[in-house]
Amino acid sequence: MMRYIWIALTAALAGCGGGGSDSSSGSSSESNNITCEPAREIFSSPTEKAAGVYLGYFEHIYETSTTREGTGILSPSGRLMFFANNGLVTGLFSLPEPSPVDGTSTFDGSVKLWSSEAAADSLPLNGYLTGQGGLSANCSSCDDARELLEPVRSYRFEAQYGKPTSNVCLSSVDASGSWSQSSGEETTTITIDANNSFTGSDSTGCVYSGALIDHRIEGGIMDINATISNCAKAGEFTGVGSILGDSQESAHFIFGAIWSDSRVVVLSLEK
Repeated sequence: MMRYIWIALTAALAGCGGGGSDSSSGSSSESNNITCEPAREIFSSPTEKAAGVYLGYFEHIYETSTTREGTGILSPSGRLMFFANNGLVTGLFSLPEPSPVDGTSTFDGSVKLWSSEAAADSLPLNGYLTGQGGLSANCSSCDDARELLEPVRSYRFEAQYGKPTSNVCLSSVDASGSWSQSSGEETTTITIDANNSFTGSDSTGCVYSGALIDHRIEGGIMDINATISNCAKAGEFTGVGSILGDSQESAHFIFGAIWSDSRVVVLSLEK
């Protein structure tokens, strides 16, 4: 039985964007002084420069195939999540130097595939990132195995870098205060302080603590480190997220995911 929390997303994902580096605190007093830069203008390594929000579609294959619109987040540290209503992949990888001919980086690695249809699977990741910001990945060995044995679980996603509609990053807004999300009868509330550390709990008794690692780049890309205790899903979690909003003054939504070896928690926090 797959163990996870599945949170329905809202249309707030329409205005997202790019990735970044050193951590810092956010406060409303400095919001007008922060410029959120694209990751490609701040960093030098291929993985860091590619950080951002990617918008496209996700195909989940298990007995039958379903395809849904999806959203991906890649952080400068190489943490990756790609989410759609029919599945989610999470993982960590690094991009090689792009081809001098066409600017494409071909990569491989491993991810965890989560869905409501089967237990979580660890699968290979094979893909490429074009110089124009196109991201494509799948499990090619799964396709090979499919010819020999059915059913074989697999995935595929295609996406394009999502340029944000506003200059929002974690440092440019005041993220401190109370944030919450609900899924069915379960409600989770966390409080973020001025240093981007957080504590919280949910209605099942779980206790949360951790930190948002601010990269000061467009799209509000952040790494997330969290500890969950006092309940069945207790453990150490890593993840990635994005803070969204129409402007620096109105950022009101944190989207992302945190994961351990056995669980994933999708974040859909509203202020």
